[in-house]
Amino acid sequence: MNRNTLIILIIVLLIVVVGAFLLVKNQKSNSDLVGSNATSTNGVSNFYECAAAGFPTTESYPRECQVPNGPAYIEDLIPNGPTASSSPSAMSYKDVVKVTNLKENDTIKSPLTLKGEARGSWFFEGTFPVQILDSNKDVIGQGVAQAIGEWASPDYVPFSVTLTFKNNSPIRSGTLVLKKDNPSGDPSRDDSWSIPVRFAE
Repeated sequence: MNRNTLIILIIVLLIVVVGAFLLVKNQKSNSDLVGSNATSTNGVSNFYECAAAGFPTTESYPRECQVPNGPAYIEDLIPNGPTASSSPSAMSYKDVVKVTNLKENDTIKSPLTLKGEARGSWFFEGTFPVQILDSNKDVIGQGVAQAIGEWASPDYVPFSVTLTFKNNSPIRSGTLVLKKDNPSGDPSRDDSWSIPVRFAE
């Protein structure tokens, strides 16, 4: 074996050894990463478990908890939808707005005067929009709910609105929609509460 052949064999051997080392190291890194992710998300399947595990949460509304190198979980503010408040004749939504003179699937007729309470964050300049939709989701009535008293408050503020509408559909079901006033135009700040209603004959 001449000298040139020996040098070539040594170079090839070095390349094979370095390549094998890099391959083993890369596989170990991937295995460690998978193991780390499995450990970090172990036992976490919702916002509350994420927060209890000590992962960082945002102060947004609703709040969000982020698992490092894993999923983000959003706080479930209404796990069972709108709930009845302490008054049997009132319903509330996300603890920010409630209606005191109407229940789900109540029969309504025009003009409808809606009364309730909302926290200041639901208003802008003391108002928020309200719509009545028919069974096709077409707007058949709308108005602006007005705060009664000082609206810029974290507490509940009374409101009232009178809506006139005409249902031309033969289907007597519809939806009353209370919309959070959002002057920012940012879709992430939009919110609304849809209440199913029935229209009088």
